[in-house]
Amino acid sequence: MQQLRYPVDAKPPFGLTLLLALQHLLAALGGIIAVPLVIGNVLSSDPQIRLLLVNAALLVSGVVNLLFNVEELARLVFVYQV
Repeated sequence: MQQLRYPVDAKPPFGLTLLLALQHLLAALGGIIAVPLVIGNVLSSDPQIRLLLVNAALLVSGVVNLLFNVEELARLVFVYQV
Protein backbone atom coordinates (compact mmCIF):
# COMPACT_ATOMS: atom_id res chain seq x y z
CA MET A 1 0.00 0.00 0.00
CA GLN A 2 1.27 3.46 -0.86
CA GLN A 3 1.95 6.12 1.74
CA LEU A 4 -0.06 9.33 1.60
CA ARG A 5 1.86 12.28 0.26
CA TYR A 6 0.15 14.63 2.70
CA PRO A 7 -1.58 13.64 5.96
CA VAL A 8 -5.22 14.63 6.37
CA ASP A 9 -4.47 17.68 8.50
CA ALA A 10 -1.50 18.91 6.42
CA LYS A 11 -1.58 21.80 3.94
CA PRO A 12 -0.01 21.21 0.52
CA PRO A 13 1.94 24.08 -1.07
CA PHE A 14 -0.19 26.99 -2.27
CA GLY A 15 0.65 26.49 -5.96
CA LEU A 16 -0.35 22.83 -5.89
CA THR A 17 -3.53 23.66 -4.00
CA LEU A 18 -4.44 26.29 -6.60
CA LEU A 19 -3.75 23.90 -9.48
CA LEU A 20 -5.86 21.13 -7.94
CA ALA A 21 -8.68 23.59 -7.17
CA LEU A 22 -8.69 24.66 -10.82
CA GLN A 23 -8.82 21.03 -11.92
CA HIS A 24 -11.76 20.40 -9.60
CA LEU A 25 -13.56 23.51 -10.86
CA LEU A 26 -13.17 22.51 -14.51
CA ALA A 27 -14.38 18.98 -13.81
CA ALA A 28 -17.42 20.29 -11.95
CA LEU A 29 -18.26 22.84 -14.64
CA GLY A 30 -18.02 20.17 -17.32
CA GLY A 31 -20.56 18.04 -15.49
CA ILE A 32 -22.89 20.96 -14.79
CA ILE A 33 -22.82 22.33 -18.35
CA ALA A 34 -22.95 19.02 -20.24
CA VAL A 35 -26.44 17.99 -19.12
CA PRO A 36 -28.32 21.12 -20.31
CA LEU A 37 -26.41 21.07 -23.60
CA VAL A 38 -27.35 17.44 -24.25
CA ILE A 39 -30.98 18.04 -23.31
CA GLY A 40 -31.07 21.17 -25.49
CA ASN A 41 -29.66 19.22 -28.45
CA VAL A 42 -32.11 16.34 -27.96
CA LEU A 43 -35.01 18.79 -27.89
CA SER A 44 -33.60 20.49 -31.02
CA SER A 45 -33.96 23.87 -29.39
CA ASP A 46 -32.42 27.06 -30.65
CA PRO A 47 -29.18 28.37 -29.11
CA GLN A 48 -31.02 30.89 -26.91
CA ILE A 49 -32.92 28.10 -25.15
CA ARG A 50 -29.70 26.11 -24.67
CA LEU A 51 -28.05 29.21 -23.21
CA LEU A 52 -30.99 29.63 -20.84
CA LEU A 53 -30.73 25.98 -19.78
CA VAL A 54 -26.99 26.32 -19.08
CA ASN A 55 -27.54 29.54 -17.11
CA ALA A 56 -30.32 27.93 -15.09
CA ALA A 57 -28.11 24.92 -14.30
CA LEU A 58 -25.27 27.17 -13.12
CA LEU A 59 -27.64 29.30 -11.04
CA VAL A 60 -29.26 26.29 -9.36
CA SER A 61 -25.86 24.77 -8.70
CA GLY A 62 -24.70 27.95 -6.99
CA VAL A 63 -27.88 28.30 -4.92
CA VAL A 64 -27.69 24.67 -3.78
CA ASN A 65 -24.04 25.15 -2.88
CA LEU A 66 -24.87 28.22 -0.78
CA LEU A 67 -27.74 26.42 0.96
CA PHE A 68 -25.52 23.47 1.74
CA ASN A 69 -22.81 25.70 3.19
CA VAL A 70 -25.29 27.66 5.33
CA GLU A 71 -26.72 24.39 6.66
CA GLU A 72 -23.24 23.08 7.45
CA LEU A 73 -22.33 26.33 9.21
CA ALA A 74 -25.54 26.17 11.25
CA ARG A 75 -24.76 22.58 12.22
CA LEU A 76 -21.26 23.56 13.34
CA VAL A 77 -22.62 26.43 15.42
CA PHE A 78 -25.24 24.17 16.99
CA VAL A 79 -22.87 21.31 17.73
CA TYR A 80 -19.93 23.36 19.01
CA GLN A 81 -21.95 26.26 20.47
CA VAL A 82 -19.62 28.84 18.92
